[in-house]
Amino acid sequence: MNQHTRTILLFILCIIFLSGCSDNKTDANGLNQQAMVHVDLNPLPVPNVTSAEVQPDLGSQFNALAFELGKRMETERNFVYSPFSLHNLLTALSLGANADTQKQLMSTLKLPETDTQYRAYSTWLTHILADGSGEDTQFHHASAIWTDAKFNLNESFVTALKEQFHTQNQVVDFVHYAADVVDIINEWSNLNTNEMINNIVSQNDISQNTSMLLTCADSFNGRWATHFYPVQMTFYKPGSIIQSLDAIHYVPRTGYYYSNDLHYSVAQLSFLNNKFSMLFILPHEVGGLNTLISKFTTQEFEKLIEGLELQNINITIPKFKIDYKVAHIKNLFNQIGLSNTFSTSSDYSSLSDNSVIIDPILTKASIEIGREGTFSSVPIDIWQIEEGEPSNQVSFLADHPFAFAIIHNPTKSILFYGHYYGE
Repeated sequence: MNQHTRTILLFILCIIFLSGCSDNKTDANGLNQQAMVHVDLNPLPVPNVTSAEVQPDLGSQFNALAFELGKRMETERNFVYSPFSLHNLLTALSLGANADTQKQLMSTLKLPETDTQYRAYSTWLTHILADGSGEDTQFHHASAIWTDAKFNLNESFVTALKEQFHTQNQVVDFVHYAADVVDIINEWSNLNTNEMINNIVSQNDISQNTSMLLTCADSFNGRWATHFYPVQMTFYKPGSIIQSLDAIHYVPRTGYYYSNDLHYSVAQLSFLNNKFSMLFILPHEVGGLNTLISKFTTQEFEKLIEGLELQNINITIPKFKIDYKVAHIKNLFNQIGLSNTFSTSSDYSSLSDNSVIIDPILTKASIEIGREGTFSSVPIDIWQIEEGEPSNQVSFLADHPFAFAIIHNPTKSILFYGHYYGE
């Protein structure tokens, strides 16, 4: 990796436990073969892009989940999560749901109310995965349902999961080999995310009473379309707290948006294949992030995307790393209208003939900005303008709390979303 390479690595894990009634051979990886009743550790091939067009408003509809959860996630604390993964996981559940349970999922997830709703969703998913399969920009999406050998999924549901949701069904023995299943799932994650995510579950997450487990591991590795320089910056936190942070700086011609109504600005940093980009959403006031997010909607996000214009921008962003675990995601889902989805009255009769109750849900995510440290052997001052650059530049100095998002440009879909409040 050369000095002009900028790498972002994120991962998201979504796990759902479904509670039901209730001298080992090893393979080349040292995994217990007796625990693997029917397991394929190899990644599913990236689906071929069909001629079918993605509905133009599909991505923006799905983004509603990002902002609804983002408003309730945390205040004054760094976090990151993947609304893409959560949406994919919940949409798969809706395929096995009936009655009020399905209605809640369809309404909250803004799924199209047509006979071809899942076909449209599958086309959307396929385009994103195909665009993320290049050499310079890689988006790995791995999801699987792990069921105990005594817990049967309906065959039609299993087929739809693989064909429409790029999801595997793995059959294991939770009852007798729960500890070994942990190693199997972690190895599956490692192989399916190009060795980016190798420890997604622990012994505390699985027991012999587990009947079904749904995992989703997403990772993103992208190279910026231009190079950065290392600098130092002063960061201001609410409450007059000042920090000196390592930062990255460059002077590109890239997307910029300024909102007079909600008092914020946006810088868009593109990756090499131009299919993905990262948005930094900066309120004008040091303590303005919470107020801004409370007013942010999918309509405002669309206005932002449509309003991005190429500008010569003097950008400075702090280096940071965020590891975040959401332990109360079920409560957040209840707040946005999914109360029936995770209760004893839920109806998943199209998923399995067995009784199914979903509880709890665990999500984990990590993001690292400026991971490689230095990108040029020549340090520059934070306000320096590179030789030959126009002087009519816009300054984007992210020196106080901001929001960020990784998006898929063609569908305007948010893959990862978070807030940064400083160290």
